[in-house]
Amino acid sequence: MPRMTKWVLAVALPVAMAIGCGTWFFPPAPIEPEVTPEAYVIGDLDGVAADKIQDSLDLTPHTGTESDAPILIGADAVGGLSVTQQAAIKSAHDAGWSIVLVNVGVAEIAALHQILSYADTPYDLPDAVSHAEVYALDVEPDGSVWQASWFPPATTAMSRTETRDIDLISGATVTSQTDPVQVALGPDTDEDRNSRMAGFAKWLADDGKRMDSSIAQAAKRQATAQGAGSNNLPDLASAFVNQTYFQYEGDNFGISHFVYSCHSLDNGDDWFFVQQFCVLNGANAYKTNETMKKGQYMGAIKTIANMHAYIGDGNAVGLIQSSPPTVNQVTSVTSGVSFQVGGTVSFNTGGPNAGVSAGITINSSKTVDVQDVTTVNQAGENVNDVRWQYNFRLSDVGTIADCFFQNCITNPPELAISSFQPVNQWIWRMAPEVRNGSRVMGVLFEADLVTTQEDWKVFSITIDDYYADRAWVYYITLPFPPTKGPSSS
Repeated sequence: MPRMTKWVLAVALPVAMAIGCGTWFFPPAPIEPEVTPEAYVIGDLDGVAADKIQDSLDLTPHTGTESDAPILIGADAVGGLSVTQQAAIKSAHDAGWSIVLVNVGVAEIAALHQILSYADTPYDLPDAVSHAEVYALDVEPDGSVWQASWFPPATTAMSRTETRDIDLISGATVTSQTDPVQVALGPDTDEDRNSRMAGFAKWLADDGKRMDSSIAQAAKRQATAQGAGSNNLPDLASAFVNQTYFQYEGDNFGISHFVYSCHSLDNGDDWFFVQQFCVLNGANAYKTNETMKKGQYMGAIKTIANMHAYIGDGNAVGLIQSSPPTVNQVTSVTSGVSFQVGGTVSFNTGGPNAGVSAGITINSSKTVDVQDVTTVNQAGENVNDVRWQYNFRLSDVGTIADCFFQNCITNPPELAISSFQPVNQWIWRMAPEVRNGSRVMGVLFEADLVTTQEDWKVFSITIDDYYADRAWVYYITLPFPPTKGPSSS
């Protein structure tokens, strides 16, 4: 079967679980694949996303041994896979086919990890999320491992209102705000599901070329142009890539973490270079574009990452660099790191043997459009965590040039209602104790959607900014680099 017309998927029923958080993400509208993808199937498909996936695939029953194309596994079949079927799934994965579970809980993902030899990198669901609509694993030709999760849309948010009373004669402004309260969001529509699964289809269509088409590759090219050496860690080591996809009021948010690591053979420290690439599409929630009312648009984005068990312990986990810096009133910002790890280091090359280098550099650079967006870097607030907040310019009272009586409000920034793609990067040094302890990185992603409305009163104006804030907390188990070189592997 031709490689680009065959995908591997595995499907399971929803499982309610009680838990304690270049491929480029979500298109603004559903897109159809150039060809109808073919795949094998074991068992029956079920779940909200199953119909959308089934409509886009040409399915063939799996006879038990095929490993030359994708394999969809129905829920009832997951726990009863024969030794022969498991071997076929493992062979398909090793050949570079994406393995995907649909509507699945932690138990099913753990079973897949066991089959595919990922038992040492356990998976957990985001806080207060019962299941993943889609979970996927893939190995690319360069040896990079890609783990991707699509989650059900947000059903609640925290609502608050900030009010500005403006006297047009004196110019005085009085501000007030309400306490946040939890509110229910609208239903999951067929249009929303189409949008989510279109993003998934795009992810599958990039099989075999994810790294080449990713923002990470663009960052490496820019760093090379700026003089990064040939012993640059992102060029030598294979990446572990975790991609997480959320949907909020129809907007699709994708957050990818590209993780490169190396191990010091001199002192036992491990070094981690993490790139956080976000593709945040804000077009679908922006449904109101009236003279005196605009919304919903992105008002602020916040991200936090830490080594969950070592928050504040700088001896165990040291924050070496973070970027981009805090900037305001600029049209673009460069996110970049540059560092050198001395001595002899080993790293994962995606094959059976480790790579070894006498010293290694970590260089990466990516310029990001931040027109009408303030970038705030708060890294190190808890010693070794990283955190950024991106604040968008809000819609405001129109000038006399906009509307003579100022009875209008300005449009939100273009980035707030289209695609905003920030890039955050950092370097952690980890003491040997971390390798033998908790290897979990905690991540918070928060999106604040805003509706702005003006109440014009001739000599005064009231501006209400209605915020709907939604945060997700999720966890990524980091794979550590090898501790020995090729001759000892």
